[in-house]
Amino acid sequence: MSSPAKITITIGILLVAFFVVGNFFLFDTKDGFVKNFKIDSQGKPIGTTLPKEEGRTVTDHGQNVPREFPLDIPIETNPIKVFKSFTETAPGDISERENRHVQTTFSYLSQKSAKEIEADFEEYFKNLEFSVTKNNYGSLSTLYAQKGSDVTGTITITSENSFERLVTISLISVERLQTK
Repeated sequence: MSSPAKITITIGILLVAFFVVGNFFLFDTKDGFVKNFKIDSQGKPIGTTLPKEEGRTVTDHGQNVPREFPLDIPIETNPIKVFKSFTETAPGDISERENRHVQTTFSYLSQKSAKEIEADFEEYFKNLEFSVTKNNYGSLSTLYAQKGSDVTGTITITSENSFERLVTISLISVERLQTK
């Protein structure tokens, strides 16, 4: 083997070794950048506080459909179980060109079929002249609806078993920045 080939192989081996050793120190969970926290019953990390963005508010609606949802949105009136129901408002930051937005989410367990749920929401959004995109990934179906650049809806349907579907609906309304 010629001398330049030996040098190339040696440099390659050194780079790989450097990469492996560097990643070991970088991602070592004891003293490195990654720290694992235990999670409490509400899904929040124990032993740390998460930073709160100034002006961001979250309103918990308990077991009720968020009052910000349109009255005719095709949500079941008696779902098996409600998992979450909230409205989050973020003020945006003009200095970062971030728009103010409101996200309203409702998540529940349904006995309807995934196809029936998807068809109901697709019809609902198309009747309101939203563009609709659907995807199916086996037990997960998604429907994304958009009207202009200011209003979006995302519906995810996950088959939990042969009788129940987890349905999560999120509607986001964005207020455009007003520049002077």
